[in-house]
Amino acid sequence: MFLQKAWRTAAFGVYGFTQFTKSGFIEHSKKFKEEDMQIQMEGKNCIVTGANSGIGYATAEGLASRGATVYMICRNKERGEAAQSQIQSNTGNPNIHLEICDLSSVKDIRTFVSHFSSNDKPIHVLVNNTGILENNRVITPEGSVFLIQLKPLDNCIITDIHHLCVQI
Repeated sequence: MFLQKAWRTAAFGVYGFTQFTKSGFIEHSKKFKEEDMQIQMEGKNCIVTGANSGIGYATAEGLASRGATVYMICRNKERGEAAQSQIQSNTGNPNIHLEICDLSSVKDIRTFVSHFSSNDKPIHVLVNNTGILENNRVITPEGSVFLIQLKPLDNCIITDIHHLCVQI
């Protein structure tokens, strides 16, 4: 058992070192093709959580610039509307939709999922990008710890749109 664990640890370390360090980046960059980044996504429906700032905003903007229909899921309506209008003006894509949903609330998530799934629109891309930094232990109205509910639990429920997740 010890040898098996040691072997797995060593193999993982070597793989990580060769793939995710500067030398790995240099090796993979030799195979990079610029045309792979120019894929157009017209007719594709994409959901991005946490899309009003940071990585979520950049992801939503990148998908919109490729012609996708983007559904931005944001908690704050004002910040979401500002991000939506900015993305629309930067990309010229009018197919950017804002959905207000507090992903720390199971009730809000279930309401969003039932509303979205009732439209019978296929989802081609789902980006679970919710995040927050909370230093204090906060219990949600559902009785879960806020950070646990916000990351793994909400991703599970939203992924349930595709029925890939076990019902809670």
